[in-house]
Amino acid sequence: MPQSQVLEIPELYDKEKLGPVCAMEWSSDGYVLAVGWEHGWAVFSVGGRCLTWGSGIEYEVDEDR
Repeated sequence: MPQSQVLEIPELYDKEKLGPVCAMEWSSDGYVLAVGWEHGWAVFSVGGRCLTWGSGIEYEVDEDR
């Protein structure tokens, strides 16, 4: 069984502002994990490396989709 890992977002100074995790989903090929927080998001490789992220961006979710 694989060991758990702590996923870190580089250069994010105040991780508290992200809020709680709202969603997580693996890509269809299983190589990346997308994580959505209340106030941000990130995409991690299967090895745990942060590939891209964003925070503090206002956006709306279209619930009708």
